[in-house]
Amino acid sequence: PPSSAALTSPLSSYCSINNTHPRTTRDDNILTTIDILSYNINNVAARSPKRTRRIVHAIVSSGAHVIFLQETNQAWKDILDAMESLQFRYSHFHHPGVTTDREAGGIAILSHYPLENVRVLDFTKDVAGSVFPALTCEVHIPIERSHLDGLLKTSNLSSNNPIVTINIANVHLRPPVELDGSAWLETARKTEPIRINEVMELIQRATSVKTRRIVAKMAAQPPFHIIAGDFNEGDNAGALRHLTSR
Repeated sequence: PPSSAALTSPLSSYCSINNTHPRTTRDDNILTTIDILSYNINNVAARSPKRTRRIVHAIVSSGAHVIFLQETNQAWKDILDAMESLQFRYSHFHHPGVTTDREAGGIAILSHYPLENVRVLDFTKDVAGSVFPALTCEVHIPIERSHLDGLLKTSNLSSNNPIVTINIANVHLRPPVELDGSAWLETARKTEPIRINEVMELIQRATSVKTRRIVAKMAAQPPFHIIAGDFNEGDNAGALRHLTSR
């Protein structure tokens, strides 16, 4: 099934993670909540028509406004691009390439709403043992005026349809396996510090970028409103504990 884990800050009142019934106002383009799906679709699943049909059905039937995908590749991009029923006008795919040993490191975001400032963060040079990149961006979402409470950056406030900007990160943390693909009883414990360091590096890089913008705008903002993806660990493990303690 689709996997999901997320950290939500003040946006939590707007978000419904993995909700299959997106809630909108009478204007279907104006949201009262934001529905997000995170799904590791498995890079080799693209070779199986049966598995691809099931995965595409899960994506379509989720009703999510923004989709975080992990383990994408060119084959998956071609499959998803061909599915007109998905109706995601905005997307960004990043694939390390089949010639590397990081074939499972593809990552993507699909969105009904515009994406800006998309960044691919490769941690492999700064975090020992890291193998997969993260994808971060801003999403500009029209939201019902009555749900604005001043916690999020907004634009077009003079119009009937104010736009909320949310900062999101799609992560695929170090799997609990050895670099050669093997796994032992102590592997999950040994790789947990790597996952913690990956999310620490994610926050550090985002904060340094935000700081430059904050100096110009004189307004503090959280690095991310939503961090979701494949954390490769349980809810009470180190990386999620680190994020939820902030």
